[in-house]
Amino acid sequence: MRIREQIKQNLRASMVGGNKELTSLLRVVLGEFSREGKELSDEQALKVIKKMRDNAVELKNEFEEKELNMYLPSMLEPKELRDMIKYIIEIKDLKGMQSIGIIMGELNKSKDNVRIDKQTASQIAKELLA
Repeated sequence: MRIREQIKQNLRASMVGGNKELTSLLRVVLGEFSREGKELSDEQALKVIKKMRDNAVELKNEFEEKELNMYLPSMLEPKELRDMIKYIIEIKDLKGMQSIGIIMGELNKSKDNVRIDKQTASQIAKELLA
C-alpha cells in the first residue's frame, strides 16, 4: 500500500477513534503532500515525512516525532553510515573540513537518504576528515 493511502486510512481511523491530536497531524501531513504535488511517489512522500519528523525533533514534540517515525524506514546504524562516508571520501579523494559539504550532498543524493540522520553523518564526516 502506498504511503499516502496508508495515511488516509489512519486519518479515517483516528477520526472515528476521536484522537484529535493524531487527526490534526495526519491532516497536516496530507496537506504537505498536496503542496508537493498530486502524484507524489513514496520516495517523495518519505522525504516530506522525514522533514516533518526532523522539525518535530527540533521542536521537541515527542508525539509528532513518534507518530511520523512509524511511516519512515529505520535509520541507518552509525557503522553503516560510517562505511558510506568512508566510501564517498575514498571515491572522491576528499581531504579537509571543506569537503563536508560534498559528503553531505552525496548522502542526500543516495537512495537511502531518508534513512540518514544528518547530524550523525556530519559528526562522522568531521571525525573521518580530521
